[in-house]
Amino acid sequence: MNEEKRKEIWQSQTSELYRSIGEFVVKFEHVCSSLSMGIIAMLERSGLKDQTISHVLLAGLTAESTRTLFESLAAQTAWLTTDEREKLKGLLSRFQKLTSERNDIVHGNWLIEFYNYASHQQDFSTAFGLKLHKNRDGAATKSFEKTIGDFARLINEADELREAVNKLCLHYFVFDKKGNQVAFLGRPPE
Repeated sequence: MNEEKRKEIWQSQTSELYRSIGEFVVKFEHVCSSLSMGIIAMLERSGLKDQTISHVLLAGLTAESTRTLFESLAAQTAWLTTDEREKLKGLLSRFQKLTSERNDIVHGNWLIEFYNYASHQQDFSTAFGLKLHKNRDGAATKSFEKTIGDFARLINEADELREAVNKLCLHYFVFDKKGNQVAFLGRPPE
């Protein structure tokens, strides 16, 4: 393979890696947004009249804090059937794993452009990353290796989780263009 063709492949695959990382980060935030909308719906169903109060409560929460608040409110408001609670437990477990992946991706140091090209390889579809962290033994380093296909699977998982959360909770409610709940369509409060 000549150098010009190699550089063309490098540019294409490097761009795809960056695009994939960005798409995953955006799709992950869509899941967080769905959980937040579920929290707002549960609070309003439980009697909260001023939606801006829920916005204050949700502002600045991490993904993990949003997950635990959602889980606690769902348990407290008892608006899910036993089957739905089991589905929710599985969904939140998957979200927790995805959050860990997201944190490694967002906070990792990815060696994409210069590392891949300098190695004189011809396939540049793998990104390598490092992340410093602490453990009981002191400082440690996590290392990552993700392909374009790995990022595609993470994007798909985020899409599936968002859709599942929406089906599980938001199908009971109707929202206006500003995100305010205007009607309750599901079963009445127990």
